[in-house]
Amino acid sequence: DVTAGSAGEEAGLERGDIIVKVDDDLISGSDDLVATIRSHRPDDVVRLTYVRDGDNRTTDVTLDSDEGTPTS
Repeated sequence: DVTAGSAGEEAGLERGDIIVKVDDDLISGSDDLVATIRSHRPDDVVRLTYVRDGDNRTTDVTLDSDEGTPTS
């Protein structure tokens, strides 16, 4: 799901989109996506590759403080 007001929504992601890559990192599931996003800092720009209606699409997303947190 895409959270209302989130960076994903602002970038045009919609419910049902399947994220398959963040930058050059392949994403195999939701846990993988969360870990990859959390490895970035707030205000980092990441390129998402996602599938919508069978088509691969890309969009650049600027992470907000709730989505990208540095790892320790």
